[in-house]
Amino acid sequence: MSVRDTTTFGGFEDRMNQIMQMGMLAGMSGGAGKKNPDMDAMLGMMFLSNLFGGGSNASVYDTQGRTVTPGGETFLIAYTLQKKQPNPMTLMAQAQQNPNKEPDFGQLLAAKRTSEGSLSLALLNLKTISRLTEIRPFDLNQELAEGDTGSILAPVFQQARENAVETSSISNLKQLALGVLMYSQDNNEKLPPMKDPSAPKKAIDPYVKNDELFVHPQTKEPYQPNVNLSRKSLAAISRPAETPLLYEASPGPDGMRAVAYVDGHVKKSRKPISRA
Repeated sequence: MSVRDTTTFGGFEDRMNQIMQMGMLAGMSGGAGKKNPDMDAMLGMMFLSNLFGGGSNASVYDTQGRTVTPGGETFLIAYTLQKKQPNPMTLMAQAQQNPNKEPDFGQLLAAKRTSEGSLSLALLNLKTISRLTEIRPFDLNQELAEGDTGSILAPVFQQARENAVETSSISNLKQLALGVLMYSQDNNEKLPPMKDPSAPKKAIDPYVKNDELFVHPQTKEPYQPNVNLSRKSLAAISRPAETPLLYEASPGPDGMRAVAYVDGHVKKSRKPISRA
C-alpha cells in the first residue's frame, strides 16, 4: 500500500523564505532598469511548484504493512523514492550563465515516479509518526500517472512565462513613451523623427539609456513607431489617448499586441493599428 507521512512537512514559512530569496536574486540579475522575463517566470513557477507539491517535504512511502520491533520500538518497514530536492538558486545561476538557453523549469517539480526508479529502505517509528494520510492499496499504474506532474503543469508554466514576457514588453513601451514625451518637452513640444524604428531610438536614447528596451523581450523585434507622427507637434494631435505612438511589431498568439499611445498609457489591443 501507499501512505503519506506528514510529520516532516517543511512548513509555509520555509517555502516562502526560499521564494523570497529567489525573488531578490531575480531582481538583482537584470541590473538597474533592466527586465529579466526568465527570472520573473521562474519566480512564478517556483511558487506554482510549491502549490502543486514540488516544494513539499511530505514523504510518500510504499509498504506491505510489515513491522519489526528492535529494542522495544516498533517500526513500519517501508520504501520511498530517492529524490533530489529542487534547488531554485542553482537553476537561477544556470540561467545567468547561459542567458540564451531556456532554463529547465522541470527541476522545480517533485521527482517523477517511474517503474525503474530507485527505492530506499525506510523504517518508520510508529511512536514518533504524528499522522499517516492517503493510505491506499498500491497500484503501479496509478502511482506512475500521479507522478507525471510535468505534463500536467507544463501548460501552467508556459502561461506563467507568457505573462512575464507580456508584462516586460508593456513596461518597455511605457518607458519608451515616457522617453518620447521627455524629448518633446525639450524640443518645442514636437515628437522626434519616426520614419522607422531606428529614428526615434537615436533621438530618445539619451533619455532611455537602455538598448534592451527598444526590442521585444522574446521575439527581439524592434517596436514600431507611428510614422505619421514624425516631427509632429503634440498640440496638433486631437486625440492623444487614442493615437498609437509605438507598438509591438507582431501580435501575440491571442491576436493582441501591446500599444503605447501619445498620452503615455499602454494597453493590449486587437484592433488594426490606426496611424491617424
